[in-house]
Amino acid sequence: MTTKPEKKKPVKWVSYGYFVKLPNGHLVPAGHDFGPTKNSYKIGDTKVGRPGKVIHIFKGATARKLGFDVVIIAETGEGSSP
Repeated sequence: MTTKPEKKKPVKWVSYGYFVKLPNGHLVPAGHDFGPTKNSYKIGDTKVGRPGKVIHIFKGATARKLGFDVVIIAETGEGSSP
């Protein structure tokens, strides 16, 4: 009896858009990349590559209006630059 090799599901890459909320309330684009899941970030995470923390995550229609699958908004700490 021969067994068929197990088929691997292709990874669907998710488009992330990053924005930084400045102290004056304005949002500034901070980059984009791709990841294998829509759940890579959580509110309060600090792993955005710069000082600050994640304050909002948008998925679905709101993120798609901006051209991404997921939009991450981070706020810089006081005295740090975006």
